[in-house]
Order: sequence, then structure tokens, then C-alpha cells
Amino acid sequence: FPVTISATSSTTDFSSSATSVANNTQVWVRLAASLASATYNGATAAILTSTGATAVNVTTSASGNVVFDAQPTTQASSVTAGTPTGTTLPSLTCTGGNGARRAIFIAQTTSGNAAPVDGTAYTANAAFGTGSQIGSTGWYCVFDGTGTPSVTVTGLSTSLSYRVMAVEYNGSGATANYLTTTATGNPANFTTDNPTVLAAGDIALIELQSDDPDNFSFVTLADIKDGTTIYFTDNAWTGTALATTEGTLTWTATSFIPRGTVVSYDGSSVSSGTISGSNFALSFSGDNIFVYQGSSSTPTFIYGLSSLSWISTGNSSSNTSYLPFGLSNGTTARDFATEVDNNYFNGGTLTGNKATILASIGTQANWLRNDTVQANPTWSFTVKSDQTITFGALPSKTYGDASFGLSATASSGLSVSYVSSDTSVATVAGSTVTILKAGSTTITASQAGNASYNAAASVGQVLTVNPKALTGSFTVANKTYRDWE
Repeated sequence: FPVTISATSSTTDFSSSATSVANNTQVWVRLAASLASATYNGATAAILTSTGATAVNVTTSASGNVVFDAQPTTQASSVTAGTPTGTTLPSLTCTGGNGARRAIFIAQTTSGNAAPVDGTAYTANAAFGTGSQIGSTGWYCVFDGTGTPSVTVTGLSTSLSYRVMAVEYNGSGATANYLTTTATGNPANFTTDNPTVLAAGDIALIELQSDDPDNFSFVTLADIKDGTTIYFTDNAWTGTALATTEGTLTWTATSFIPRGTVVSYDGSSVSSGTISGSNFALSFSGDNIFVYQGSSSTPTFIYGLSSLSWISTGNSSSNTSYLPFGLSNGTTARDFATEVDNNYFNGGTLTGNKATILASIGTQANWLRNDTVQANPTWSFTVKSDQTITFGALPSKTYGDASFGLSATASSGLSVSYVSSDTSVATVAGSTVTILKAGSTTITASQAGNASYNAAASVGQVLTVNPKALTGSFTVANKTYRDWE
């Protein structure tokens, strides 16, 4: 049967008209969508109980009826960010739509969309996994606000893909109304960087202190990306494997670590990055530290330091160890003939390439050793990179040819200079060669280096200038014998 109910005022008074309304008929009352967004208290049903009445007063008295804000009509677009590192997504932003506010969600996936629930508030936190999650979908809120977002998301894992979606909405809390459609560039995928894979000598130990607290320090001789994990163990190398009777610490870079950085462990924390682990205890009767990546069963060793000599026969112990394959004593490892509890590299300020610095650290005479705990020396390392020059063979030229340019390059990207060995044959100004005569000369390309790069090995190429062929014409006149008489 048709029933019409209409509000007669802004209160809960209604009038209705109906035909063939039976007694005890349930009449549902629905809030109009045109109402202002809010939570309305009042029942959704009432019972008509009058018999034979032509008019009935209906009263409602329940609670919890909500009208959402109007949904936005234009979604945010163009989700962009800076270059991802191993654990962060910097400068995450988007172009806003026409919502009063916008929220950004991120999930460790490459597909799907964020679908926040209307009437739900989501708390944002830039640390991935700590903001509000949409149900159990894996989508976490990293931004919520007005205006143009700018947020650096942290807490990501290396070598993984993440999907980001910005969602426009109006209202707040119980009246929030989300627009969950996609738009150009929204959602967008990003992949975090790979961790640094280190080689032997990319890290060098410069302290082993076995008197409490058990300290060690290391210097980075290569740049280390954030998210890179490195292990430090005092387990011995048995000759074929790492022992398992002692401890291992796990160090993780939480930001980019430039080469030349000293990181110190004080027995409980580190000066850069994070560290965790147990059973790591350096013995004052002799001990070692090995630095490695990979697993303990298949380690890639980076450096080794022992307060006793590496053994060459017999069984290893909690005090003695073999030197693992891949490490070389004096360059990527250091041992000492007699045990002293506390050992500190005392090389002061060092500038050079990795090989130069490793050689200095690997020299026993450059170490301060004492059975009493000492203050760490002042360490300063400037690690220069090597560079190479690419300079191809020069084509032969002919005297009289026009000047021409040279195109050698340095792997560092720094500019290359040139010199001619015989300036009577050809001269060089900048990168332009001018030919002066036939002959040969060697053009040498050089790069002197700077604060970050060592000088490159010069590369010479021979320039051969060929003589120019002479050309001319002459006329032969006919003569008769004794025409001169």
C-alpha cells in the first residue's frame, strides 16, 4: 500500500497519508539525503496502533543515523616522489582534486586501489605500517590533510615495490565521504633501491676493545646505501665454516653512509644506523671480529681483525681463528703476534684511495695497543675514488687540413686536458688541435683529480700528419731541330 510521510517542520513532527493501512503496520522513516551532514538521533521505525483512525501521530526516538558530506567529484592525480632509497620514499606528493581534504595510502603491492570506508577516520603516520590501515588490506595511511601534500615515507624495505594512492574526501570522522576512483597517475608504483653489495676491503675495522665495554669501530671505504645490512661476529673461522659458539651482531644502515665515515659500537648502540644481536663478547684472552654479508653458512667476508695471530694448523677456538679465504692479511685483515686486550688504529688523518688507506690500516706499527682501555684516537678519512680516461685512436691527417676537436672522457665526469708532444707539428688549445706541418706528435689526455678523485693515468694517442701532395700544370711547345740557330 502506498504511504506518504513528509516533515511538517524542522522537528520530528511528520504528517502522512495512506490508503488501506492495517493496524500494527510498521512504517520506516528514512532521512533525506538533502539534510546537512551530521549524526541524527531518532528511530527508523514506528508502529501505527490506532484503530479506525484517519490520522496517527508517529514519534521516533532511536539514534545513530548519519548523513555523509557530499562526495568530491574530481580525484587527486599525478602521484610523484623523489628517487626512492633503500628504506624511504622522499617528497611524496600529488595534484589535489576538489575535495576539502585528501589522504594518501601506501601498500607493498603493484596492483589494486585504496578504498577507505566512508564515515571512518584514518590516522596518518609517515612511518610505513604505523598509520591507520584500511581494514586488513595492507593499505596504510601516510598523509591526511589539506593543501598540497609533501611527506617522506620511512620504514620501507629494500628492493620492494610499493603502490601509492591519493584519495579526495569531504567531511571528517563519521561524516567523511571518500572518492575512491582512480585518476591519471593515481595510483602510482615505486620500487625501493637495492642494498649495497660490498667487496673485501669496502669496510675496515679500526678498533677492537675486549675490556668492558666490548667496543669496536669501523670505517666505510665505499658508499653504503640505507637499508644495507652487515654482520659482525666474534665466531672463529674453522678453516671451512664459521663456528656457532659465539655471537653475531646485525648492523643496518638507516640512511646513506658516505665513504670515509667512522661508525663506533659502544657495547650497546652504534653511532650510525641500528644494531641488534646477542652473545657478542670479546675475550681478553684473544678474540677476532669478522665483517661479512650474506648468511653465516655462506658468508662474503669484508674484513677481519684478530688480537692474536691467525692460526695455520690445529683447531680454532673462542680465542683463535683461521683467516678466511678471500681476505688478505695486511690489506683486508690484520692480526697481531701477541695478545693485547685493546687495539686502536692510530693513523690520524688519512687521504687517499681505498688501497692506500687499507695498506695503512693493515700496518701493525700504525696501531695503539694497551691492556688498559684507551680513548679512541681522532680518526679522519678522506677516501678518493680512482678514475680512468677513455681516449680513442686519432685518424691520420694531411697538412693543410682544418683544425679538429678531441673527445676524451674521464669516468669521473671531470674535464680532460690535452698536450701535444711536438708543437711544431700540431698545437692544442682547449680540446682543439691545429695542424702546423707534416710529421707526427703524441696527444696526451690527462685528468688531475680533485677532492673526491685521484688523478687519472694519462692516455696518449699518436697523431700522424701526412705531407700534402703538390699539383701543377705545364704546356709543351713543338720545336724543330736547330730551331735555335
